[in-house]
This record gives sequence, structure tokens and C-alpha cells, in this order.
Amino acid sequence: MCIVFFKACAGGPQCCRFRFVMAANRDEFFNRPTDPAHFWKEAPHVLGGIDREPGREGGTWLGTTTDGRVAFLTNCREASPPPELRGRGGLCANFLVDQQASPDKFAHSLASERHEFSGFNLVVGDIQSGNFQYVSNRVNQDYQSVQPCVLHGVSNGVLDEPWPKVTRGKANIDAAVNRANADADQVAAHLASAMRDQQKCSDDQLPKTGVPIEWERKLSPVFVEFPEAAYGTRSIAVQVVDHNGHSVFYEHTRDSETGEWKQQRFSFSLNDEMHS
Repeated sequence: MCIVFFKACAGGPQCCRFRFVMAANRDEFFNRPTDPAHFWKEAPHVLGGIDREPGREGGTWLGTTTDGRVAFLTNCREASPPPELRGRGGLCANFLVDQQASPDKFAHSLASERHEFSGFNLVVGDIQSGNFQYVSNRVNQDYQSVQPCVLHGVSNGVLDEPWPKVTRGKANIDAAVNRANADADQVAAHLASAMRDQQKCSDDQLPKTGVPIEWERKLSPVFVEFPEAAYGTRSIAVQVVDHNGHSVFYEHTRDSETGEWKQQRFSFSLNDEMHS
């Protein structure tokens, strides 16, 4: 269970303040083995965490690349999900690793296979062109283009479904992006702060997904804390790319044993092989 907010610009500075902004929370059981964000040894242009769950090794929920490609995935919340035939984490990884696949081409190739997975939302995109595509097996369309220059949000419904946490999160993210005179690193800090919002919604606002209401209540904030189930927001990832192609990527990760938070910062220019 996760939540992602993002905005991709297809124009210049007169259209959007930044070329791309993204803020994402990963909600997961604390004991699920995971590697934090890093540049992958087998595909050094890819930056992202890696799932190490036995049987699901090598997948990821979110990643970006030095040539400006992005992919992220959320699950669809369902009371009784069908048996999963294939691991969903490979969807993001496959797009990020394959530098020849455009968002359109990848989305088209996935369309015929999308019902082989449990419910998911996948967004794949190219920051430099502003071309982003959305694929889900819980909507009728095979895939659809994502409107540029608009702030989008996706949690465990479908893209832009107005769950309270999505609506509230959009307002907070929009305010963070538009802080006066803030540079990319400052905006990234404001985004991370916005993703720590723990305000719950009232019972009458909760989505009706079929899971017990106790779970719905715990999952209703942007930032999830569910210690009774050893579950919650394990990491916060934010990326800000300016119109010169300079990218900053931060990951804030909760230590699964101590509960302490650690921060990593990565900075690179799109199409620049030098990164840190």
C-alpha cells in the first residue's frame, strides 16, 4: 500500500516551476527485506530500492534513471485479492532497465498481460518529453496518457480517485512546490515534510474497499502508522528536476529494527553519467 504525487511538465518554465516533481510513500510490513535506494550494479543508470522478499527478489516499487525515465507502482486495495500469478515489482524494473522502451511502447506491450497480476496502478514516464502513461488492471482502458502540467495523485484506488488522503495530499504537495524562492533541495524538504501528514479522516469519508474498518482507519493518512501489525510507511522518496535537467532525489528510510530514520541524497543531471 503506497501513495504517490507527481507533476510532469511538457512545456518550459512559463508552464510549470519545475520540469518534474514526485513525492511517494512506501507502506509495507517492517520485516519485508528491502534494499534502500542506490544505483543498480547491473543497470547503473537506474536509481531505486529493491525488494528482497523471497520469490519477489529484484523488483521495485519506484525508480528513476539518469536519462530521465521514471516508474512507480501502487497496489489496489481489495478485500480478497485474486492469487497473484506474477510479481508486480518487475513492472517498474523492466521499464527502467530497458532504455529503448518508450512509455507508450512499454504501456502498449503490457496491456495484453495486465490481468495476469493482482490489482495495480503503474505509471511510466519520460521526464524530458513529459510523456507519461498510466496502466492499471482495475480500469477499462488498456492504458492512457497522463495529462501534463497537472498535479496527480494515486494511492490504492485508481489514478486521481478522490480518496481523502489523495485530495488532502495534493493540496499539501501543491503548497510545497510553490513555496516562494525555494530551490530544488528546499522544495524536496518541503515535499518530504508534506508526506509525513498523519491526519486521519472520519469514518464517513473512508473508502469502501472491503477490508476491515480498523484497517481503513489506520490506512487513511498519507503517512501510515500501524504498529500493532508491524506495518506502516517505511520510506519517503522525493524527486525534483529543474528545467536545466538537474535532478535531486532524496530517500528517507525507516530502519526496520530501530525505527530510526536515515536520509540519502542523490544528485545528477539528466543524460550525465556522473552521479553522486
